[in-house]
Amino acid sequence: MFSLEPQKKKTFWKEIDFYKEHWSIIIFIPAFLGGFFQISRLYLLDPSFIRFFSVQQVIPDGLFILFLMFLSMIIYFFINPSLKISGEIDHRLKPKDIYKNSMYKITQVLFFILVCSHINFSDNDFPITIIIIQFSLIIICSIYLCEIFFILASTYIFRNLDQNYSPTNSEKAELVRNFFDSTKWYLILIFIIFPIIVLLWVYFSTGILRFYNKVNKLPPTTNEVIFLKKVRDHLKVDGPLNIEYYNGSYIFIKVNNKADQYLILKGESFINLIDKDEK
Repeated sequence: MFSLEPQKKKTFWKEIDFYKEHWSIIIFIPAFLGGFFQISRLYLLDPSFIRFFSVQQVIPDGLFILFLMFLSMIIYFFINPSLKISGEIDHRLKPKDIYKNSMYKITQVLFFILVCSHINFSDNDFPITIIIIQFSLIIICSIYLCEIFFILASTYIFRNLDQNYSPTNSEKAELVRNFFDSTKWYLILIFIIFPIIVLLWVYFSTGILRFYNKVNKLPPTTNEVIFLKKVRDHLKVDGPLNIEYYNGSYIFIKVNNKADQYLILKGESFINLIDKDEK
């Protein structure tokens, strides 16, 4: 039998046709992330090194970042409690539930910050797996902080509504709009939210920088030992040589462990250890 009740239309991003029609956007996401990741790393070495941008490394870097985000979301849903605030603002939430959920997230954030602090300020050379977990915890902390703000802001915005009254979406949107247009929001943004964001960014930047340095350095390989020996002998370079960054097209070697001295060679020279003349 046919139902007279109107069917609820799916959200556009849940439709398969959306991905078929916008497949170029899906490809653009890892390309954008990988390009931004590589430019940031080259800029940290030296701003002039951006000219050595490698297009062939864009997709692998972007997929790696997406993998880390996916891993972070898995960890997030694993540790997230069954009690959680819905994505839709609901003024009928009980104060007990709001307090319980908020305190759980604040406790988790503080615990993760302690774990990240131990990794950041420890002299131990942690393996890449620990650094990846640290990076995931940073993402989870950011999600939790956004959720805490969402909980507190929605509680304040709908504080005057009757618990038994169900406002329409337009009424909710009007209350939210009035809050963001008010002077209180700008005061909160300037004196509370912005300073917290700056402090957290300064704190988390050490973990992100450590992650950058770890994932962009090649692990110890026999190739590296032979390659650096060949470079030292062939180019007559004195002092220690260390591979600082490798993007497939170019390889950046730090000379004498000085930040302003680099030797840039073609990336394939690292793989092709034996030149044609030596065969």
